[in-house]
Amino acid sequence: MRLTQTLALGLAGALTLAGTADAAWLKRQPKKDPVHKAVAHVAALGCTVSASDWDKIYASYGGTERDGDYHILMMYQAKELTSQDAGGHVTFKGVAGC
Repeated sequence: MRLTQTLALGLAGALTLAGTADAAWLKRQPKKDPVHKAVAHVAALGCTVSASDWDKIYASYGGTERDGDYHILMMYQAKELTSQDAGGHVTFKGVAGC
């Protein structure tokens, strides 16, 4: 029982930490990461992008779909983008001039 309680508390703490906002998340990514060029690309298009278009844009700069999804999740948790609808559109904010 004690191990189960410890694991549950550890998981709850990890989930709380994962949801903590970090507005400088994108800036901490390596400069060679395709996320910087992909975000700049979306900014030039008006800062809003669908999930499928994001995958294409991110891939065009050498990234993988999985990495692109990870970056979207981390930017969402850092409040660097907002979700616009259930259809998968997101809008960047506070990054790349958005």
